[in-house]
Amino acid sequence: MQQNNAWFVMVLGIAVMTRVSSGAMLALGMLITSLGIVIHGMVPSNGIITNWFIQRRATALAVLAVGLAIGGLWLPPATAWLMANGTVENDWRYALQTLSYVVGAVAFIAIAVGVTRTPEDIGQYPDGVAVNANDTDIDSSEEDDADFKLALRSRDLWFTATAFGMMTMVSLANGTYIVPFLESTGVGKIQAAYAISAISFASIIGSIGAGLIADRIGPKRVLIASQLIIMLAFMVYLSHPGYLISLAAAAAVGLGVGAFMPMQPNSAGSRFGRAIAGRVIGIYGLMGLPFSLTVIPLAGLLSSKVGSFDAIYQVAIVILMVAIAMLSVTAFEPESDDA
Repeated sequence: MQQNNAWFVMVLGIAVMTRVSSGAMLALGMLITSLGIVIHGMVPSNGIITNWFIQRRATALAVLAVGLAIGGLWLPPATAWLMANGTVENDWRYALQTLSYVVGAVAFIAIAVGVTRTPEDIGQYPDGVAVNANDTDIDSSEEDDADFKLALRSRDLWFTATAFGMMTMVSLANGTYIVPFLESTGVGKIQAAYAISAISFASIIGSIGAGLIADRIGPKRVLIASQLIIMLAFMVYLSHPGYLISLAAAAAVGLGVGAFMPMQPNSAGSRFGRAIAGRVIGIYGLMGLPFSLTVIPLAGLLSSKVGSFDAIYQVAIVILMVAIAMLSVTAFEPESDDA
């Protein structure tokens, strides 16, 4: 129910954005919209999936990540078509209203009819297996609060959250600057833009593959391997190869990014248990904000100071090395005193 309330907040914010003419009111609409998106977006969705799955949690979270990637594939052309067919030329208001109302209505119905916070709420079990009912008491309790306080004192939470923030930072920098980077090597704008498509399509494969593998060998090794793949792809970028090799390297980055996405919430459930996984995922998101908000301007400043986009990828490799080092000393399974 809380998610559907958030849907209303999101639509309300969009209604404000598309009906005002002042910058201050537009900013207010954006703020309201962002609040609605956060409340009913990836954090609660990942928390619900974590509640419903244990043995097959990584695969289930991968399917959720694929849904996000697919949305990124069809939304831009749909937006462009709606803008071209609105009441005026480049009518972004019409496009935003139409998409928000249609997609929001679908989301409202899906959440109202098909989403339940825990399997126990409807007499079922995680993974459909009765033995998993003993995994943890999912109901909110003083014990859960105590477990969360214990988690807040754990090095694993803060190391993992910081590493995820670093990896998100690198992913955003690559998504923003891969096109101008390729253009700086002599690739045409249209050809360079295909790198974004390569990343998007490869991320779908990366998410599903990583989910299936992580359910068998655990998320930690999959996560570290995914970042090593990205580092190697960046090294290929920096060698300034031909266009097709650069495109293949971009696809390799997509595989790594896709693999990373379901591992973040999966680590919260595997290390701290599904009863408090939602709160831990929220900490991950909060810790990631400084990285997400600063990376684009910092990367732009770096490239302008140095006079080359190479510097962005050189620094990104160092950042990923630090993230991998932090993950290497972090537990992804409950410790004995946490059981």
